[in-house]
Amino acid sequence: MLKRFVLLIDDDPVLIYIVEQQFKKQLPCDELLSFQSADEALDYLSNPLSTLPDLILLDINMPDKNGWDFLEIINDGSWDTTRVPKVAILSSSVDPLDHTKSEKFSNVVSFLTKPLNLDTLKTILNNSTTEEISQPLS
Repeated sequence: MLKRFVLLIDDDPVLIYIVEQQFKKQLPCDELLSFQSADEALDYLSNPLSTLPDLILLDINMPDKNGWDFLEIINDGSWDTTRVPKVAILSSSVDPLDHTKSEKFSNVVSFLTKPLNLDTLKTILNNSTTEEISQPLS
């Protein structure tokens, strides 16, 4: 099995704990790193010595910089294009406009609604080298 490194960005410490426990017990992942703010994650990712994750799970509704701000920053052209990671949005939003907005970012491979569906996430992790993975809104 390939090693997988996932970065989770969510401001909810309870959700972070639940996802960490799910990963430990049930998901094909070797490392999970969590941040409670987009700024912390950007600091990590901007360090050229940091390991680039195979996938980022990104909440879009966060204080300060939200998930959309995060995506704009890492896709604005100023980043090294080899360091723009794949992103799966993890959100409680059921607004179809959010799903549509996510499609403008080429590195967004999925739009997942909370609570996290483990089977869908397993598929995404097992196929993290493919260009496009999607989960329907319904």
